Amino acid sequence: MKFIGSSANLALVVLLVLSVVGTAGATMLYQSSVQNLDQQNDRLRSENENLRERLETTRSELQSTRQRLQRVNESLSTTKSDVQQVAEKLESTEKQLNATEEMLANTRDDLEDSRERVDTLESRVDDLQDRRDQLQQQVDTLENEKEDLQDEVTTLENEKEDLQDEVRSLENENSELRSDLRSLCNKVENENTSYSECRGV
Repeated sequence: MKFIGSSANLALVVLLVLSVVGTAGATMLYQSSVQNLDQQNDRLRSENENLRERLETTRSELQSTRQRLQRVNESLSTTKSDVQQVAEKLESTEKQLNATEEMLANTRDDLEDSRERVDTLESRVDDLQDRRDQLQQQVDTLENEKEDLQDEVTTLENEKEDLQDEVRSLENENSELRSDLRSLCNKVENENTSYSECRGV
């Protein structure tokens, strides 16, 4: 009977020890799980902060690129308008040059006629010589005017070429900025974020 009682007490002691060990193990497991969750939360907070910073940087780059694109478009529009004005002025100057050349040719013809008449009409030599001198002066004036107009045409043609080069440069910059904008928009879309600036890009 004493042996049975001792066995029962031993069994109780064993059960009590197992209960304590189980509780301690569960507590340790719980603490370990809580610690792991805290670490995961800290890591996720850090990752969220990095994502927020990257998102803000991308948004800033997107806004800056759109502003640059708008400035380039405005500059391009202004330059194209300048090219149109120069082209119109060049066309007008060329017409004026053509008219001057025609007038010069007619005046030279008149001068030649006058010279012939001087040779054939001795009695009117003095009058014809005066006329010849006037026509010669007119020829000289028109030739000077022609040279001035030709210089102006050359200057306007150079200015037109410079403006056309500027247009091509601005169009290239425009294309590059649109490409940068599309790349930024694609980058934003890959991060499951959308902006109204990217619509229609």
